[in-house]
Amino acid sequence: MRVFSLDKRSLAVFRIGIAVCILFDLLWRAELIPLFYSDEGLVPRVALLSHWDLTWHPSLHLVSGLLLFQWFLFLCNAIAATSLLVGYRTRLATLVTWVLLISLQNRNPLVLTGADVLTRVLLFWALFLPIGARFSVDEALQARSQTKHETDPEENAEISVATIAFTLQVCLVYWCSGLLKHHPIWTEEGSAIYYTMHLQQFTTRLSPFLLEYPGLMKFLNFMTLGIERFGPFLLLVPFVKTYLRWAAILIFCGLHIGFHLFIQLGLFPTLCAVMWLAFLPSQLWDRKVSGLLVQKAALVFKQRRDVPLLGVLAFVIYWNLATLPQSKLDLRWVLWLGNLVRLDQNWGMFAPYPQKEDGWYVIPGKLTNGKEVDLFQQGKPVNWAKPTIEGDIFIDTYWRKYLNNMWFRDFSHFRLYWGRYLCRTWNENHKGEETLQTFDIFYMLEPTPPPGLPVPVAQKVSVWNHRCF
Repeated sequence: MRVFSLDKRSLAVFRIGIAVCILFDLLWRAELIPLFYSDEGLVPRVALLSHWDLTWHPSLHLVSGLLLFQWFLFLCNAIAATSLLVGYRTRLATLVTWVLLISLQNRNPLVLTGADVLTRVLLFWALFLPIGARFSVDEALQARSQTKHETDPEENAEISVATIAFTLQVCLVYWCSGLLKHHPIWTEEGSAIYYTMHLQQFTTRLSPFLLEYPGLMKFLNFMTLGIERFGPFLLLVPFVKTYLRWAAILIFCGLHIGFHLFIQLGLFPTLCAVMWLAFLPSQLWDRKVSGLLVQKAALVFKQRRDVPLLGVLAFVIYWNLATLPQSKLDLRWVLWLGNLVRLDQNWGMFAPYPQKEDGWYVIPGKLTNGKEVDLFQQGKPVNWAKPTIEGDIFIDTYWRKYLNNMWFRDFSHFRLYWGRYLCRTWNENHKGEETLQTFDIFYMLEPTPPPGLPVPVAQKVSVWNHRCF
């Protein structure tokens, strides 16, 4: 049971880290409120309610489509996250932050990423962890508790059903991600990194460097797969626990730094690194080894309040197992519960293999005076050539996710609202002969060839045609 112990000071650092990430995320989304969260944007409430099953996805953000109301909820979320950051009424702040984030995510599922899933899952388990016991306003307001942990470092050790659940959840993120990468591209050919580096909507300015070293990409392919499948076991070995935890933290943080340098994944790599801060060994803070762990471990399963949490842990394990390839477990009977509390999770990023096609949008529009402009490039002359660094034109993670979804047939019914938005925003700023009459949305589809073969010519695929009224 000692392997499931967490230090309260490390949990406090985790609390500060995830609060900073949430605040940064809210700041990042703030300028996108009119675009993605109001009735004036790309996904008005009528579109979502007409084409998405929201039975088990309640959202306060759906109460009103007014921009002012959305700003109010964003402000409430920021206040709760700030309270979480400083550790004031930490459990309540965590609960409010979690509820408002779920509400925000349910308002527009078209822009959700792996970072959103990870944030809500980590916040859920944080509700049951003593993340406000150290380095917090709550601690400062409890002088006795402060004095006690200064004189007795053993009180910093925490082991409970919540620490067990949190540890196993972190392991499941990587185990499932590794097992979902079961395609020969990952397991035999070792070409997954090659294909990923050709997805220019995700790549960074450093990505072309890797394409010059096929051997290195193949090594990184198998290294990533090995770390995800076997690395989490470092947390579960009862021997030389301190050294193995340091090894796990360094390995996984290094992995996510690598992701950040070569792939644009938004806040996901940063959140993953913050998640590992909760496992910082007690020896970082003091040299004493907690002697109370054996006694605490004996009490873990004797508290009635922890029984429901054990049920939640079993549910999360079942859900993750059901997402694995060749699993015969059925999610349908628990789907409503996972969607309601947003513990639904799938860690299949670039699994079972990365996309084998890349692409970019060109939106030629005709004005009243006969001039043709590219609406996707803010009215510049139409250019069908591939952008030099394609990721730069997607602005941010949420815009990229939305545009990717617009390419897929499952989301085609939302293209009408994209078209209406383009007409409305252009004609609000252009009058007379400069008004927009019609436009077409084309996706320039570029298949990624197998290693060693030339890149084929991109195909011009018509996605939508629209007439402004």
